[in-house]
Amino acid sequence: MLAMESGEKPRGRQLSRIPMTVTVLMIVSEDESRMVKTRDISDDGVFLLMDDPKPAVGEIIRAQVVGLGNGDAPVVEMEVCALEIEGIECRYRN
Repeated sequence: MLAMESGEKPRGRQLSRIPMTVTVLMIVSEDESRMVKTRDISDDGVFLLMDDPKPAVGEIIRAQVVGLGNGDAPVVEMEVCALEIEGIECRYRN
């Protein structure tokens, strides 16, 4: 990662992505949710695999990992940063 002297946030991909596939409940709104899979994950975000329609860049979504162990995983708020043919890149907000 690049060191930033002025406290500004680095631009572009600075953290390495780890390939990882888990099932996630993606919540776009009270009326819209669906199950998707991750392609990769990093300290600051995740790539979610999905077909159209996709949330727009800048849209805030929530996501929860499902099927891992006992109990419910936390719901994480994320911002859609980029759209690709195979899915969306999201940055964690919490």
